[in-house]
Amino acid sequence: MRYGRTSDCRDHRCGVTVARAWLLPNRVTRLRKQLADAEGREEEYRRQLGTTVIGRIAGDAPEPQLVFLTATEDSKVVRLDYCIDTGARVATCPLQPPLSGKAGVEVRIPIEKQCLQKLHGTKNDVRTGSADVRFKVLIHVIGREGEVEVPARIAPVYGPNGYLRVVG
Repeated sequence: MRYGRTSDCRDHRCGVTVARAWLLPNRVTRLRKQLADAEGREEEYRRQLGTTVIGRIAGDAPEPQLVFLTATEDSKVVRLDYCIDTGARVATCPLQPPLSGKAGVEVRIPIEKQCLQKLHGTKNDVRTGSADVRFKVLIHVIGREGEVEVPARIAPVYGPNGYLRVVG
C-alpha cells in the first residue's frame, strides 16, 4: 500500500488515507482536550458576564411609577436615561447616591415626571398622543458597567387633571 491512497477497509465510505490513519487518534484526543478547555472557559465567562438583569415598569399613574430591576448578582444602579424608540437619549437622571441591590432583590427606580414630559414632547403620535420609548438603566455588576433597556409606551390620560401614563 502506498501513502496517499485510501485504505482497503471494509467500509469504503470512510475515506481515511493510510498516511493519516495513525494521526487520527492523536488528533481526536487533542480536539477533545481543546473542547473541554473551551467549555471550561465558556463556563467561567458565563459566571463573569452571565448576569441576567430583568426590567419592568410598575405602578399606575397618576401615582408614582417605577422601573423595577432584578439582577442575578449584586448590582448598583447609577443612571436612568429616557430615550425615544430609536434609542436616542432625550433626558438623563443620575441617581445620587446610586441605588444598590442584592442578588434577586428588586431595585426600584422612580420615573421623574419632568423627564417623562420632555420625552413625550420630543416624539409622539399626532393622532393618539402615545409614544414608544425606552428606559436605559446604567448599572454596575461585578465591577463591570452595562446598560439595561426597558421598553415602554407613554400614553396620555386626558381629563381635568391630565397626566402621562407609562405602560411596559
